[in-house]
Amino acid sequence: PHNLALAKKLSSTFGKSLLCYDSTDDWSKFPGLSEWRVKQIQKSEKSVIKEVDVVLAVSETLYKKAKDINPNTFNLPNATSFENFNKVTQDIQVAPEILACPEPRIGYVGKVTPWRLDFDLIKYIAQSRPKWSIIMIGPIHTHAKALVKELSKFKNIVFLGPKKYYSLPNYIKGFNICVLPHKVDALTESMDPIKLYDYMATGKPIVATGISGALKFENIIKIANSKEEFLSSLDEICAKSNVEQNTSERITIAKNNSWMNRTDQLIDILRDALNRRTTSKTIVKNKEESGQTKKIL
Repeated sequence: PHNLALAKKLSSTFGKSLLCYDSTDDWSKFPGLSEWRVKQIQKSEKSVIKEVDVVLAVSETLYKKAKDINPNTFNLPNATSFENFNKVTQDIQVAPEILACPEPRIGYVGKVTPWRLDFDLIKYIAQSRPKWSIIMIGPIHTHAKALVKELSKFKNIVFLGPKKYYSLPNYIKGFNICVLPHKVDALTESMDPIKLYDYMATGKPIVATGISGALKFENIIKIANSKEEFLSSLDEICAKSNVEQNTSERITIAKNNSWMNRTDQLIDILRDALNRRTTSKTIVKNKEESGQTKKIL
């Protein structure tokens, strides 16, 4: 939201048809912010939502929040690069780093941050199932380094760091289960995790904590509301390793939520907004011309 001044400057310099705000997170809920900073962010975002022509909200939580301020608000969730992640269903090579880890392999792909991941949950799983491999792929945030160092003491937790985007299918191919071990709080409630769509495109079984972004898929993935439930869900899937578990449903939903389809939805939203803007300008112009004619007469 603090980019509004720059956006307005650019629009006045180059001219603009629409000014859009892409609401991706509740910025006021990030940890470590002072009370003054929280109020400033909330005030700034409210101003942005009021002033722009279109608001694109990535989650239902953000949509409801913005819709009360600006009626031209649309819920446009995240999506997946379906063709890339669906390669996991094909006969592709598993990355050697994954093959070096004993099965079952519990895998996470995404940023490793202290405000998003439930490190206590990850630790609990590692302690409870020492023969399992818990594989974490993704960049490690500076503020998470101490926590990562602590978890790295467990031999069955492996942090592989960031990998090239188009090589991720070769890593996920070797996972037995994909996990979304997010904290459940005000910040994660505003999120719509891209990795969840990526996971579904692979067809792999998924276990997630009960954040809003995961609950909307509760019919085809496992949702856990406690550490014990999370572990129990993992145990259940491992026990049925040879049984297809909503695989086709997950793949179908991921295909319907591809970035290509999402782009089409975005184009429709912007086209309608442009049409409304053009119509509004025409009405104003006609009214002005009508008024001028009356004065002349």
